[in-house]
Amino acid sequence: MNHKKRVLVIGTSVGAGDVPPLQALVTGLIERGNDVLFIGDQRLIEVTRGV
Repeated sequence: MNHKKRVLVIGTSVGAGDVPPLQALVTGLIERGNDVLFIGDQRLIEVTRGV
């Protein structure tokens, strides 16, 4: 009973929390076939892309 979902993930590099758990969440959602729109500030985008 695996239903494909559309998920909006909004993150920021400012504030409390770590990027790896957010990356793991997004990766897991994508690997399970969900459509994910990931919105973040420039620093978060660079960290996520490994720049």
